[in-house]
Formats: sequence, C-alpha cells, structure tokens
Amino acid sequence: MKELNLKSFLRILALVLFFEISLFTGVLAQCQALGPPAPTYNCEDVVVGVPPGKSGFFMNTPGNLEVVFDSYSDYSGSVVLSGATQLAITAEQLAASLPAQCKWELQMVVDNSTFGLPAAPVVAPAANEWFPDVIYGLGSSGPYPQIYELEVRINNACGTPISTVYQNFTNDFDAITIIDGTVLQAAGACASGVNGAGSFLNNYGEYTFNIDYKIKLDASTLFGGLPNPFAYNPGRYKLNIHFCLREIP
Repeated sequence: MKELNLKSFLRILALVLFFEISLFTGVLAQCQALGPPAPTYNCEDVVVGVPPGKSGFFMNTPGNLEVVFDSYSDYSGSVVLSGATQLAITAEQLAASLPAQCKWELQMVVDNSTFGLPAAPVVAPAANEWFPDVIYGLGSSGPYPQIYELEVRINNACGTPISTVYQNFTNDFDAITIIDGTVLQAAGACASGVNGAGSFLNNYGEYTFNIDYKIKLDASTLFGGLPNPFAYNPGRYKLNIHFCLREIP
C-alpha cells in the first residue's frame, strides 16, 4: 500500500483543509466494486510485487506528498501534482493457454466508504463527498469537499486513450478505465492502449503509467471569485483510490 497525503490550507482566511488519498494496488477485495474477479484464463495470476512468472504491479513513487494552498490563486485556480504516482505492470502469458492470448484492463476506483463511520459528532459523508476524518472547530457536518474536485490524468510514453484530458470521479466506487480490455492490442509497436502480455522490464513505455492529480475547488464555493471561508468546514478529508488489474478473457 502506498499513501498520498494532500494537505491544503489558506492562511489568509484561516481555512484549513487537509486532503489525504490512500493508494492501493490489487485485484481482490479492493476491486469488488467492478464485480467478482474474472477467472484466470490466459494470463498468469495477478499479485502485488510481481514475483517471477506472475502478473502484477509495482508502484515506483514515494507514498507521501504534501500540497499547501497559500494564495488566492490556488483556491480560484487549481493545484497540480504532475507524475505523482508511477505504476509499472507485468502481464505474463499463461503458457498452457496458447495460442489464446493474455488480455487485461486497468482501472482506478475511488471510495469514501471503507473508513467506517467518522467519530461522533461528525456526520458521515454523502456518496459524492470526501470522508471527513477530523473536523476542526465547531462544525460537525457538511458541506464536505466533493469527490469530483479531484481530477486525474494518466499517460505513458506510448499514450493512453485518456492521456490528454483530466478525468473526474463523481461518487463512491466510481471507476475510470485507464486501459480497456475489449480488443487485444499487442505489445511491441508502442501503440496507445497496449493490453497484451508484456512487462515494463522489456517494454517500459507501454507498461509504465504516470498519474497526474489536480485539486480544483468548484467555483460555486467562491464568492465574487474569492474563496468563501465557510464553504467547507476546516478539517482532514480522505479518499481511497484502488488500481485494479483484471484479465479480460
């Protein structure tokens, strides 16, 4: 497990918002929102850490990052974390299944509901809100930051279908497809959307993904283009993001 901690505050208006994102790689319980794991037909089993002869992930970037919102431009604009997460993949062909080919999909799933309930008297979030881990001051309910205010963009050296546009989650357990597994795109030609057998060890550009994050507060939380210090209660808010690698037979 890797954790990405996003912390923000606006000193001028004494608004303190701490954003924390926990990142997971896996294919078991974390990905159940996408349905039960598909049986392994043509790919070796997926595990985290990628021992020899298996499929899986490496997360090559530090787990903890901090961002400080300390100007009006941050709140009226956005803060971007470029290349904050790097994910490397190996997808091993199951030899016994040849000539059928290993084919997979890669998705990101967000959740705000696996933390349990916040400590009383803090009110649990709606499906479209960040989880309120700690609320400072006298407030104990929303509005909480909205999940869609976190945007992600995913690219690699050979391109992904969503490499040029930031994507939004909206609700608990929303998924963003990074690589679609419908049609086989074999490795070797550095094409966009490679989803066949291969590894970052041999085809780095096709199997290594860089993830950018953007936090952009909704303009509706601003008054006259300036931050509204009462739009969100000061506090610490959390989300989980799961990277899910699944075989598509």
